[in-house]
Amino acid sequence: GLGALGKVEHGKIEVHDELTLLPQGKKAGIKSIQVQDKDVKEGGKLERVGLCLKGVELKDLEKGNILTADPSGYFVGETIEIQCTLSNFSKTGIAKDGTYFISAGMQYLAAKAGGSVAPGATGKCTFSLEKKMVIAKGGRVILCNPNGMPRVIGFGNIQ
Repeated sequence: GLGALGKVEHGKIEVHDELTLLPQGKKAGIKSIQVQDKDVKEGGKLERVGLCLKGVELKDLEKGNILTADPSGYFVGETIEIQCTLSNFSKTGIAKDGTYFISAGMQYLAAKAGGSVAPGATGKCTFSLEKKMVIAKGGRVILCNPNGMPRVIGFGNIQ
């Protein structure tokens, strides 16, 4: 089977669990689990795990993928609405049609803004992402302007 490394964020993971790989939406079975190079039957919350997966191939895996028993708890898409809170130190804010980067977990994706938010302000903005992103519903992202100073211009909550 295919090996993958990660961390259990919530609950636990057990051998023979059938999970969904996001954002791809593919089913993945857990053949075996290792914690600290020892074979175990389950991995608990916040443990780093090595998983042997069935039902997925190497081409299916990317940095930032999530395995979950409940895919309904996650936003998956290329268009995302964010309640943005920008720093007072951000000189430019978010400009309509501007290119920014959105960071969530291990994902860092380019995004085009569909609206604007002034520096130091809070407001909703829709972003078109370069590819599908997966984020826990209600999760938080970091908003970055790679050409500005400071580069981190604020944060946002997923709507």
